[in-house]
Amino acid sequence: MEMSPLAEVKVSKLKDCPMLTAGKVTPLILHTWTNACKHFLKHSGKEPEEIVSFVADAMLEPRLQAWYQSGSERIDGLTLSQYIQELVDLVLDKNWAHQIKQQILSAKQPEGSRFVDWRIEVENLNALLITSSKKHSFTEGALRDLLEANTRSALALKLYTNPVSEDVNYKTWADTLHALDEELWNKDKRFEVRMTAGKAEKKSLLSRLSDRKEGASSSSSSTNSPSSSSSASSSGRARLHGLTETERALLIEFKGCNQCRQFFAGHEMADCPMTKSNT
Repeated sequence: MEMSPLAEVKVSKLKDCPMLTAGKVTPLILHTWTNACKHFLKHSGKEPEEIVSFVADAMLEPRLQAWYQSGSERIDGLTLSQYIQELVDLVLDKNWAHQIKQQILSAKQPEGSRFVDWRIEVENLNALLITSSKKHSFTEGALRDLLEANTRSALALKLYTNPVSEDVNYKTWADTLHALDEELWNKDKRFEVRMTAGKAEKKSLLSRLSDRKEGASSSSSSTNSPSSSSSASSSGRARLHGLTETERALLIEFKGCNQCRQFFAGHEMADCPMTKSNT
């Protein structure tokens, strides 16, 4: 069985009556419909007791049309809040508010995500509860405690060493955490840049080692050639440039030899075959 398409809320102007197209009504869509109806009430110039008769008649889902037409006289007499509550009971799953509340309670900031993006996602879920099931919603204080207890590990450690005062309001608290999180993000980015540069230096060193081997092989062939003199052999010897500080650090890290410049060489510079052969 195919999934039903979702309904849409269509509004041309704030003063015009909104329209709810045919389709499944989710908590988010009902939240949008509620706000559209409130905007219509505010900007249309119509009396509050007239609003429901307009918006209820603008629902295009067949079962909602049937619900309204079968009790239009009673429904027209409802306030906008009463109409929305009946619509909630009619179109949403019985436990929808509990499910969203559990989703908020189990929310954890994913590692690698920004705090501000995750916070807004949780706040939007709570907004659905505030609009359509206020008794299930979280206060700013409760939401703050929940968010702070479930931040990513790096930010949690930052908050442990740099706690935010409990006396500040929610907006100031959220802005402070955002600033701390961005500081961590910038630090991570700088570390990535250094790691990338280190890998490039390592590749450069490996490339030079490869070139040195080819040069040594060419020199050996020249030395063994009957037509080569000892002076030619000496002039064909490959010489390496001096090590950079980064290259020295890499050789130390990977237990390399400063003479032959091999990683994990298994010998010190004094014992290197190249030292003994003066190459």
